[in-house]
Amino acid sequence: MSPKPMPLHHQLREKLLNRILGGEWAPGEAMLTEFELAAEYRVSRQTIRQALRALQYEGVVESRRGSGTYVREPLPGGPVLLEWMKTFSANGHAAAMTTRVVRREMRVVGEAESALDVPIGTEVELTEKLRLRDGRPFCLTYSFRLPRQNGTCSSELGPKSAGTLSILATVLHPYEARLLSASAHTAALEIEVIERDAGEVPQAFHRSVVPNTNLRIDLGVDGAEIGRLSEILDLTGDSPAFPLADRTPRQPEA
Repeated sequence: MSPKPMPLHHQLREKLLNRILGGEWAPGEAMLTEFELAAEYRVSRQTIRQALRALQYEGVVESRRGSGTYVREPLPGGPVLLEWMKTFSANGHAAAMTTRVVRREMRVVGEAESALDVPIGTEVELTEKLRLRDGRPFCLTYSFRLPRQNGTCSSELGPKSAGTLSILATVLHPYEARLLSASAHTAALEIEVIERDAGEVPQAFHRSVVPNTNLRIDLGVDGAEIGRLSEILDLTGDSPAFPLADRTPRQPEA
């Protein structure tokens, strides 16, 4: 049984992406209008809109109200590369990073309760920081810290024994998108870190939101981990493969 053909709007998304990567529209330049693209490909504007929405979600393009669709301008030097935890720009040079504190306040925050293993209603210090690279927004970080016994919070936790790192897929909230100069509801990475003290008690929870075009993460793994990944992702090469012709998307009928 041959695989189902790729939906038409997915095919158009690939065609438009190839045109962008080929330099037909430069970063910051307006693309053809939905009407013009629909006429060129002989499809409905709804199909074009679906293809553009996919590219927007991936952070490749952005929609400007009343103006059109534009190719998104990347950060200078490309995405930041984390080679755990060395920070470089994509060209291998050290990234010039600065921080701006957006707000700092004591508050009751629900999202930190389970991560910090504290009762509902516990007050924590929230520090919201905007990280910039070459003066342009790179990521937004929310840090939640428990008060010390004297009722004050500090960024210095003292000796730390370990922590937990999680990387998740998410989309940008409109508030986050505004601070990050990005489009709302587009794809992003969410990096969560839980800091623990020497007694393994959670003391701080950090949640960073990074537009997906801004970050690349490289992790070194040992042989056992490679074996486990191979098992999970079926990397052995033993699975039957479709002939190349069968995996090529079918072209829509004229």
